[in-house]
Amino acid sequence: MAQHHTHYENAVAFRGRILSGQTNETPVMAWAAVCRECANADRALRMSLDGQPCGRLELNFLNNLGAIWWFAKAQREHHANKNMATEYGLLVLAAVQKVIAASQDPASSPDETFVPLH
Repeated sequence: MAQHHTHYENAVAFRGRILSGQTNETPVMAWAAVCRECANADRALRMSLDGQPCGRLELNFLNNLGAIWWFAKAQREHHANKNMATEYGLLVLAAVQKVIAASQDPASSPDETFVPLH
């Protein structure tokens, strides 16, 4: 079997495991693995063409690959942004708690209540 089909089947298998909840990686890492396999499949197909134009079968393969790849990239970005928002929210919450604790302490000076967010 051609190498690009092997990478494509790996990407489909990874996607299936993620959607069925059978992966032990974080969602960002799991979807990045699908993207990596899609990139490898794309590269392998283009290298096997060796400068020749794509035929109907190759275009069909690239369309199918593109659909999986697009979805994987969107999921990876979604989970990455969600993780960043959660981490930033926790930092803000910790800063607010420090300010509240410092404002309740009568011995604290104004300099101790300043907590930079960045």
